[in-house]
Amino acid sequence: MIRIHIERNFHVGPEVLWELEVDPDHYRFWTEAFSEGAGFDGDWTKGSSIRFVSEDENGTESGMLSEIVESQWPDFISIEHPGMIMNGVNDYDSMAREWSPAIENYRFILKEEGRCTIVVEQDLPEVYA
Repeated sequence: MIRIHIERNFHVGPEVLWELEVDPDHYRFWTEAFSEGAGFDGDWTKGSSIRFVSEDENGTESGMLSEIVESQWPDFISIEHPGMIMNGVNDYDSMAREWSPAIENYRFILKEEGRCTIVVEQDLPEVYA
């Protein structure tokens, strides 16, 4: 498992970036580059279970079974991915072992009024990095 680190600057405050991250419609928009039609079921409060899912052409779900480890509006979200959804079935064993316990962190850092840096850290098996 490796951890990737990405930083991007935006001309909006952290409150705006946070809302874009957790809003279902905006989430679908930014994930379409790597998972067209992806969405989530659940909410972004600490301790909540959340499912990140997409469907194939037959309507079969795949994705991640996750938990919100930390949620500090508008500064920080931490997500743990202990399982996967494979062919519509929740999987905490087979392929999930390659990922678990993958962590995904989002930091929204105010740089100056109206500007923000988002820092994303994500654990991935080396083959997916």
